[in-house]
Amino acid sequence: KTTLVKEINVNKGVRDHFDKSVIVEISEAPNIERIQDQIAEQLSMTSSLRDVHATDERAKRLYHSLKRHRKVLVILDNVWEKLDLSKVGIPHPHEKTQEFCCKLLLTSREENVCEVMGASPNNMFKVHILNEKESRQLFRARVGKKGQDENIEKRMLKKCGGLPLSIVALADLLRDQELSMWEDYAIDLEKQFSSSHGAIIGDANRLTYSILETSYKHIQSEEQKKFFMLACLFPLGSSIPVDDMMRYGIGLGLFQNVNNLTEAMKQAKKWADTLKSSSLLLEDDRQGHVKIHDVVRASNYIIGRKRKI
Repeated sequence: KTTLVKEINVNKGVRDHFDKSVIVEISEAPNIERIQDQIAEQLSMTSSLRDVHATDERAKRLYHSLKRHRKVLVILDNVWEKLDLSKVGIPHPHEKTQEFCCKLLLTSREENVCEVMGASPNNMFKVHILNEKESRQLFRARVGKKGQDENIEKRMLKKCGGLPLSIVALADLLRDQELSMWEDYAIDLEKQFSSSHGAIIGDANRLTYSILETSYKHIQSEEQKKFFMLACLFPLGSSIPVDDMMRYGIGLGLFQNVNNLTEAMKQAKKWADTLKSSSLLLEDDRQGHVKIHDVVRASNYIIGRKRKI
């Protein structure tokens, strides 16, 4: 869903139709001030909110800034519950006039969330899981290997359940592995998953957890594993500064073979790049920052608890 709305946001036809478009990630625990900051950055008005901490005053400034544009598209990604647009400063779509029009596009895992946000059934579109053929195409495009054992491939893709996140994580895990090792990974993924964990991350993500735990087990060092766990310390959906992860890592003694902060930062960036290449962390729009998918974050919590990290 996120990939689709990001493509919509940069689509030339959409850009030509609207005078301004902004995209905001909401997350499971929405922070109004952080949402406002995301919008302000895209409106190039960060400085006007920098010293304003009252959310109602910030909302008023954002509202008037958006109203300066004739046609506005606001994309709210990953909405978990009803969001009060007025508290954020987003004009309501019902405020449409001859001089102003604000369209709202949102993504959510729950249909009822779309309903309470005012979406009509005719304007809701379900994003279905991938079928077997689509799953195989995505996997092969990502893994980049030829001549793989189709039986083993099929067994592993079955565990992905058609979920793109699982397929991409699996392909990234196997990309640098010898084909002879795939059978071991297939057996590992087919192990039973404890039902107690499903209550934490939801049954739909249990298969994803198995793949992510396998990816975690193959992280090179214990220090890098703990560095990865640091991403869970940051709020849901937040943009995570790698230099903050480095500072926490120094406090935990993760950088044993460095002599100064420059060397520590170099190591932190290297670890972050490796984790991104494995889909355990995600690229962020802001330079020097990363993100973590909410399912990966929930899985991290279980892994950390099992390993008492």
